[in-house]
Amino acid sequence: MVRTAYVWLAMTLCAAVLAGCMPDPAPLGSGSDTESKREIEPFPARPINPEAIPFDEFRLPESTYLSDYDTRFAVMVDSWANRGLSAIVLLDMDSGVYGTVLAEPVDAREGFAVLTARCSNTWVAWEELRGDEQGDPWNVRWKLYAAPILDGGPALGDAVLVAESITSIRSRPLFQVLGERLYWMTNTAPNPEQEGAVYGASIQERDLATSADRTVVSSDRTIHTFYVQADEVIFSARVSPEGVEERVTVVGLSDGVERFTHGLENGAAPISHWPTYFERTLVWAELDPPLADVPHLHVRTHEGNEYLLSDAGSDPCFVGSRLVYETQVANGPANVPWPTIEVLDVESGELYVLLETPGSATKPGFTMMPGQPRAESVLVVSDTVFGADGVPDSGTWIRRYRF
Repeated sequence: MVRTAYVWLAMTLCAAVLAGCMPDPAPLGSGSDTESKREIEPFPARPINPEAIPFDEFRLPESTYLSDYDTRFAVMVDSWANRGLSAIVLLDMDSGVYGTVLAEPVDAREGFAVLTARCSNTWVAWEELRGDEQGDPWNVRWKLYAAPILDGGPALGDAVLVAESITSIRSRPLFQVLGERLYWMTNTAPNPEQEGAVYGASIQERDLATSADRTVVSSDRTIHTFYVQADEVIFSARVSPEGVEERVTVVGLSDGVERFTHGLENGAAPISHWPTYFERTLVWAELDPPLADVPHLHVRTHEGNEYLLSDAGSDPCFVGSRLVYETQVANGPANVPWPTIEVLDVESGELYVLLETPGSATKPGFTMMPGQPRAESVLVVSDTVFGADGVPDSGTWIRRYRF
């Protein structure tokens, strides 16, 4: 099902209570050299009421969840398939056609399950995992696969094994597909299974067209997050293994030259999900103790000025020069929080609400994906309403905005 519509935008400034932390790739303490909180001025935004932003909307089975997207394709994992081993579904957002492109994990017979997937408009990559991350975290086996999207799809070509390891040697990978290149990051850490293991990290690149590999970044620190956009890799690394304070660095992919670096000075406040970056403007969310489920959204402009963008904001990403992020707004007599997505043009300072949805057990409340690299003109959001035939709007809803 495809619906094309226009959302009419309201003017507002909001505060929210949102949270999210990706699991740390290595055990970390909570100490820090910077314990006192800084006094930061609010960002001088200028609220506006712009023209409508067009979007396309798609409805898929409720067993699927959005895992990644590019301008044309979105990839989903069907977590109910194969008795929990999962399958991969690909949606062509230009035509509205979708289908299962990997019916079962490549290594299903060995007990591996598909955990997550990433895509470009030409390739899909996915992680298969076997083991108990909670009960035996150092003996989890993982494999990273990739397969080309066939013309006229949605369908995939033959799967290629790109990398594999066990978590006592290499942490589970964070990974991303950019065109015909696959990037993945892993960490190492001292652990009881591998004598002599030390803290370290690497970001690797595979040219999927030629199978050529190279190391993009190598570090003796724990890398928390990374992503690639255009000709640069952006990653955040722990300042020390014992703390949560982080430094964000941008390195050129073609020349390996450091183009930007900035210490977040987040003290004992963990960073929520991924920082985002565009032309020397950096945005990140801090989980300030003691209310560590309320991320404060910070922005450092290209002039070097730091501001507080929101008392509560999450999952920032850039679309062109527009910074998009999640928040919530209390509405109605009961002050029920509504999922809200705001857009700030960091060049003009213009701020507006893109989407404000009530969200409930029977209506979708759209949210963004964490860790998305900058896009030129497309933002994809999603939500799932459970209930099968008993709920009219049940299913996973995918919405593609076209700025």
